[in-house]
Amino acid sequence: MASPTLPLLLRLVPLVLLCLSPACTAGRVTVSVYYETLCPFCSAFVVNDLSRIFHNGVSSIADLRLVPFGNGRVSADGSITCQHGEGECQLNAIEACVIKLWPNAEQHFPFIHCVEHLALTRKWDAWQSCFQETGLASQPVIDCYNSGYGRQLELQYAAETNALQPPHQFVPWVVVNGKPLGEDYMNFEAYICSVYDGELPQACKGKHLAIAQHTKASGGDKIWYNNVPHPKLVQYKKDQNWVRKSGNYFVFPGGGTQFKNGVTAYIRFIEQILPNIQWGVHTRTVLDVGCGVASFGGYLLDRNVITMSFAPKDEHEAQIQFALERGIPAFLAVIGTQKLPFPDNSFDVIHCARCRVHWYADGGKPLLELNRVLRPGGYYIWSATPVYRKDQRDVDDWNAMVALTKSICWRTVVKSRDVNKIGVVIYQKPTSNSCYLKRKTNEPPLCSESDGPRSPWYTPLDSCLFTAVSSSGGGNDWPISWPERLNMKHSTASNNSSIQFSQEKIDSDTNHWRDLVSEVYLNEFAVNWSSVRNVMDMNAGFGGFAASLIRQPLWVMNVVPVDQPDTLPIIFNRGLIGVYHDWCESFNTYPRTYDLLHMSYLLGPLTKRCHISEVAAEIDRILRPGRWFVLQDTTEVIGKMDPVLRSLHYKTAVIKQHFLVATKGFWRPGSTGSQS
Repeated sequence: MASPTLPLLLRLVPLVLLCLSPACTAGRVTVSVYYETLCPFCSAFVVNDLSRIFHNGVSSIADLRLVPFGNGRVSADGSITCQHGEGECQLNAIEACVIKLWPNAEQHFPFIHCVEHLALTRKWDAWQSCFQETGLASQPVIDCYNSGYGRQLELQYAAETNALQPPHQFVPWVVVNGKPLGEDYMNFEAYICSVYDGELPQACKGKHLAIAQHTKASGGDKIWYNNVPHPKLVQYKKDQNWVRKSGNYFVFPGGGTQFKNGVTAYIRFIEQILPNIQWGVHTRTVLDVGCGVASFGGYLLDRNVITMSFAPKDEHEAQIQFALERGIPAFLAVIGTQKLPFPDNSFDVIHCARCRVHWYADGGKPLLELNRVLRPGGYYIWSATPVYRKDQRDVDDWNAMVALTKSICWRTVVKSRDVNKIGVVIYQKPTSNSCYLKRKTNEPPLCSESDGPRSPWYTPLDSCLFTAVSSSGGGNDWPISWPERLNMKHSTASNNSSIQFSQEKIDSDTNHWRDLVSEVYLNEFAVNWSSVRNVMDMNAGFGGFAASLIRQPLWVMNVVPVDQPDTLPIIFNRGLIGVYHDWCESFNTYPRTYDLLHMSYLLGPLTKRCHISEVAAEIDRILRPGRWFVLQDTTEVIGKMDPVLRSLHYKTAVIKQHFLVATKGFWRPGSTGSQS
């Protein structure tokens, strides 16, 4: 039976709501969050993200509305079915009662936060402990629920949720001043700040609120300025349309030094002069040298081409940081004195648009390095002034390039100009060794297979030329078309080791990760996969984890540790990308550039060579605030890593004993509390 005090409380509620309405609080921003209680994505958002506005002052300019119904269903007889079972229906109604009884968000949110934290840690059945923790009276809520009034509130929430236009596609579904944020909901603070017309709280002025613009893994044509506050490129490249600043954003129109009509037209031009390129079918993996802001690779993502873009940090500021912020695969590197961290015969295509590398320098070592990582039969696309300009310097460069490409048996497939007279030449690497044997002079000299280890890690550039086909003659056929290539059948040995990997072992790894990701990673973890654009697999093996995520709108950087079996050639054969690395060193990327880091059974042997705190510090450097580190390992190793991450103010949860899911907070030295 309902408590005698309940009708009085409920009669007072409309008056309180009236005083908190936008009409009473002119200019405040209305933020509506449509969610459900036992959804891990919703719980993580409430606990790790939404709670932040009550610490940083953003709640002072916002009216927060919580609508706990989500993906429930109302039958013709009025009964309610919830996505996560009866327990979710109960907690939805309990939270609805708390919101009704204490409509001020400052009062009811701590209770909601408490319940959602319990749900996140799988202890939701202890929800009544939240009354004691928050100081709210329990009896009015219990009476509200037992009287059936909580169910009536849920029916009202159901009607409101189902009437959303456009309809909600997932939960949590966040609406700011009537604008649904969709997959960009993690940026809700930035939207609040951008539409508020009064004096902004200090938190709105800090770049830590400007999380990356969550475009899907495609061109990434707009990012927050405060994440990469480097305006120099705007001025330096203004005539080439690389990037423009528009308010709080950088906008990337798809221009470039060689892309006079935009990168889309440039990509089509290449396809016209070389139909066999077949973007996304015959050509899957591309290396873009000196990539600028990576527009070439970004626009190819929509064609199912995965491009590893790389460039050094130079006078134009952090171009790779721009690329990663856009959601485009990119890597800090330079062709100087050492080999790139990729295996032999990796990439289907290598591209250079005005990349300013002197390919013929030092006896042609830079071009020999491209030859090493280019797959036999693969293409090198060179778009640079020596191809089409006639001043003496360009003519000299062109003649040197002609002599060098001929000496390494590259065939000139096509040389052409587009409508703006920008020239492109395309070379092809041979698929057999016959040309090498017919050369009049052995220059550059052929390498012997006994010339030393083939691992490129900390290895000087070659001064000799390795043949296109090894003496065994195996492993050099062009892969089958994408996407069948992902599951291609092959038994291969690494070019850099003598280890043979059986097809059965590769298939077993693929099946293992497919099942584990679909059953556990996508369903059990409090990871909002819709906001993940890039993933780093820190111990990639055969690339099975990346393959299991191939239908997600994201890309994976597969890292093969140098002290582990060399499986990176297999990863590239499957149409994925990756690099070699030693996790006792820093990874060649900028801070806060990845949404999710994944490590599987690597930490134990790794910490025999370097301290666990050093590994944790590097993980923290790479990971974006509000994003996730997932560790699969033994209970002993997880027990060691968990307190280290918590000391960095991460929120952690152990799932099924062998998975540690850690969420990076927004804490900074000198701040009070985790703010996460």
